[in-house]
Amino acid sequence: MKLTDSQKHAAEYTNSPLLIVAGPGSGKTRVLTQKGVFLIEEMDFDPKSILMTTFTIKASEEIRQRIEDGTSKDISTMFIGTVHSFCENIIKQYGGGDTYPEFQVLDDFKRYLFVKRNLRNLGIDLDELKKLKRVQKDNELIVMLTSFYDMITENLIDVDSLKSNILDQDDNTIVKNIIDYNLKKDVEINVDQVKILIESVIDSYKKYVALMEAYKFLDFCHLESIAWNVIDSDDEVLAALQNKFQYVLIDEFQDINPLQWKILSRIAEKHHRIACVGDKNQSIYGFRGANPNIFDYFEKEYPNSKRIDLGDNFRSKKDIVDVSSLFLKRRARESINLNPMRSDDSSIFYVEGETEKEASRGVLNFIKDLKEKRIIDSYGDVAVLFRSLKYHGSDFIKLLNMDFKDISYSLYGGISFLGNDEIRVLCFLLGYVFSLDDRSVVKQLTDFDTLFDVFSSNVIDEEVDEEHDDLNWTLFLNEEDLISRGFSKALSEKIVKLNILRDLISEKDSAEIQTIFYQLLGVLDIFSLEEESNKIKVIYNLGRFSEIIEDFVGIYDRKNLLMFFNILSAVPENVNLNKKADEVEVVDTDALNLMNIHQAKGLEFPVVIIPSLTSRRFPKLKKSRALLSIPQHFYLYDPYNPLREEENLFYVAMTRTQDQLVLSYFNKYNSGLNTKISSFFECLEDSLVEFDDDFDKINVVSSSGEGLNVKLIDYSAISTFVDCPERFKINYLYGFKAQEIFMQKVGLIYHNAFAKINAKLSKNNHVLDEQVEKILDDSWINLGEEKNNLFRMRIKAGIKRYISFISLDLKRVVGIEQPVSLIRDNIRIRGRSDFLYENQKGEIVLMDYKARRLANILDTHVDLQLKFYADALKRDNQRVDKAVAYPIDEEHLNIDDACISVDDGGEVYEVLENFVTCIKNKRFEGSKKGTLFCKECPYRFMCKHFKGGS
Repeated sequence: MKLTDSQKHAAEYTNSPLLIVAGPGSGKTRVLTQKGVFLIEEMDFDPKSILMTTFTIKASEEIRQRIEDGTSKDISTMFIGTVHSFCENIIKQYGGGDTYPEFQVLDDFKRYLFVKRNLRNLGIDLDELKKLKRVQKDNELIVMLTSFYDMITENLIDVDSLKSNILDQDDNTIVKNIIDYNLKKDVEINVDQVKILIESVIDSYKKYVALMEAYKFLDFCHLESIAWNVIDSDDEVLAALQNKFQYVLIDEFQDINPLQWKILSRIAEKHHRIACVGDKNQSIYGFRGANPNIFDYFEKEYPNSKRIDLGDNFRSKKDIVDVSSLFLKRRARESINLNPMRSDDSSIFYVEGETEKEASRGVLNFIKDLKEKRIIDSYGDVAVLFRSLKYHGSDFIKLLNMDFKDISYSLYGGISFLGNDEIRVLCFLLGYVFSLDDRSVVKQLTDFDTLFDVFSSNVIDEEVDEEHDDLNWTLFLNEEDLISRGFSKALSEKIVKLNILRDLISEKDSAEIQTIFYQLLGVLDIFSLEEESNKIKVIYNLGRFSEIIEDFVGIYDRKNLLMFFNILSAVPENVNLNKKADEVEVVDTDALNLMNIHQAKGLEFPVVIIPSLTSRRFPKLKKSRALLSIPQHFYLYDPYNPLREEENLFYVAMTRTQDQLVLSYFNKYNSGLNTKISSFFECLEDSLVEFDDDFDKINVVSSSGEGLNVKLIDYSAISTFVDCPERFKINYLYGFKAQEIFMQKVGLIYHNAFAKINAKLSKNNHVLDEQVEKILDDSWINLGEEKNNLFRMRIKAGIKRYISFISLDLKRVVGIEQPVSLIRDNIRIRGRSDFLYENQKGEIVLMDYKARRLANILDTHVDLQLKFYADALKRDNQRVDKAVAYPIDEEHLNIDDACISVDDGGEVYEVLENFVTCIKNKRFEGSKKGTLFCKECPYRFMCKHFKGGS
């Protein structure tokens, strides 16, 4: 891989701590990759002694694959991943698992649901907050609360000290801590009531933490704080981590939060071999706790450090690099010198509209002409990047759905995801078959009035004469009645099936949202869209929506569709419905990309358009309101200026561009109210050219492409694949999710309890009989009112059997929840071994737990799993003498009967090769296990094999 001199210097410099300031398009990933290869190949570092953190899972897997291609050594034991996944490893392997043996990390939406569901249990008087004009709605309070909680956790703030400090101030300062600036001066304020309110807000933090513990949940910040407590309170654990990781590499350093930096810098403090890569001007995640001010502390904490600037921009044409650099200069921002490596020029155009709608139409006409004049290969070459897609994108979406239907598009990030055509269609159809009386919430969510409106969607895609718009669709239960009116047979069949399903739900009154969702996908024959390359994103988006449904039914209710719709309609903008957090994967390269600038981080496009550059929209100058002002000295590092982040957002948006940058503004809102041009636009106005419809001036030479296609698969997917490749595809490739079946929950309780027991044994603590009840309580998951008592005694007996067995067989603990992985053809298969120990005979035993009896245990393909784990551990120089598939439900167990031979891994690698080939060729067969297996599958309604009878 050819590097420039500065890139080569950064990749090979190891003499002291290193800060690499990498401008946009400077080949940062290339440098990180080559640094990893250099450390392994030239400096002879053991791959497992290198710790590399990245911002997204996708970025980590791409870097891993490139390092794998660049070295002859096995790097499966090298940690390359997000800080969150690293913290999860610490908890599971180094003692935190004693308290948190099994937990679920709350993403944005699930956390929002969790807090909303428990808001009244947090002890905050919302009505009193409303009086102070601090918040107006529950949804607003949830966002401010979670932000407040994150600030406390990320800065390791002691809440009792915080409360004392605030309440010890004078009355005027106390009131200013919580009162909103818009409160009228003549409003009478009771200072004592304000103090009670402040106290309740601060005290709610401990209640929130206790609720998470009770439900076995963690938010991302608590994941980090528990990992920090593990290494900060146990010198042996810290020493083990410091000895293990000889070199620390941190990507996207500008987006690190204070607690993440404390964890990573503490691990690096023994050897001082650390390299951080980033650009302070590209920090845009302050709302998630990112603090680029840590950049300035690097050289203070490492006074002997070196700094290397990467200023060569390989991405953008010369004028784009020049104008983005000019923006930083005119905003008085410090930056490195950016050197455009592409010599071709490109004028920066702007498109003006008198009203917002006219400007939106002008932009869409411009995009359509780009395609029709063959200046771009596909609409996927264009990205429209919004400061807020929710608030500034409505005209674009309406026009795309009405006047520009020939432009396919994808919405990413935030709640704008709900605006995708396929999501609106499924929401409408759910309301239709559930016979929702409240049509207003369906209209608000979907912008559809009748079934007629969904026919021309990208899911059904049928042209129907407008004279049929006012038909009473619920009456049709016979296909011939529709065919005689001119409807196609395929559409007639769908309408009849919808009405039959509607009648069934009405009769039984026991329908569950998730089950009906999958039945609707079956009615729509959703997988027929696989045959159309431009429709593949429809399936991926519906898979993601199934996760949103799963989150709701898991925390709220399986059947209450109206509540689900009301919650979706009110989700705040900064709650991200993209289930991969800050990660966007473009799955339809033919579709126009509409996204918030935050979702464009790390991406690049031939053409970038930044709309709505008007005053008060971009930059967003409204002061960020906190629920409670935290005194400055409680922060680990000085907080970042919000206006700086607005500048960063604009800079990031501009620098995503490869060939053509277009800015857009309007003079009046659609209401007729005048507005002004954005100050960002004004400071560049002398460098911009109004577009005059001369498309000969535009030359697009880049291609959006798909990048490196790397997949990360958990080993549990292999068992699913062996049972049914089609089910694997639906579940793991497209991301469709279903609620855990009952026995999975039972198995999880056992797993939680065994992890606690193993953690105690690792510290040479005996597990006493009287401790079993507490272990069971701490491990419990609600099984439902009827089954909690029924299964409690059974599970307790199983725990006692395990304690009895392991106490006699165990000599020493070797490992708990050790991660293992294997890379095959851009696919990384990863897993975790439950337990590794030395028995009384001196044998190293690999143990996996299965909530089954011995006679049924091979149905789980645990033999393949243990062979895979054993081989991965051996490649990491870990001896494994025998493997045991421990059957939890077996009352009288001879352990020799549960042993699995791990001497020959040939069988498992044959399965893995078949697995990899199947994914590459995209050919998935149905199950051969029989009718009963298929009838219990949650995806049976949408499975072409099941419907075909195989």
